[in-house]
Amino acid sequence: MMIETRLHGNNERIVPLVASNAITVVPSDTDYLNVCNLFVGTGGDIKVLMADNLETPVIFKNITDGSFLPIFVIRVYDTDTDADDILALY
Repeated sequence: MMIETRLHGNNERIVPLVASNAITVVPSDTDYLNVCNLFVGTGGDIKVLMADNLETPVIFKNITDGSFLPIFVIRVYDTDTDADDILALY
């Protein structure tokens, strides 16, 4: 059974709340991801574009090694991101 939630805003969609797949994130200032949560293997700062705010990126500072970020993102920026070993969880 899939546990889901509905995101509202410009791109209304249903996304899973529990991950069943993971891919390595290559930070990019132009590429989009499918809506996902993040796992950060090697800590640092991470700049993201949130799924329901397509205009203003957010920088999460000092993320620790091995952190799960329970946020819905559609981009991980290369600029201002020094965290590494990032996985997108779907």
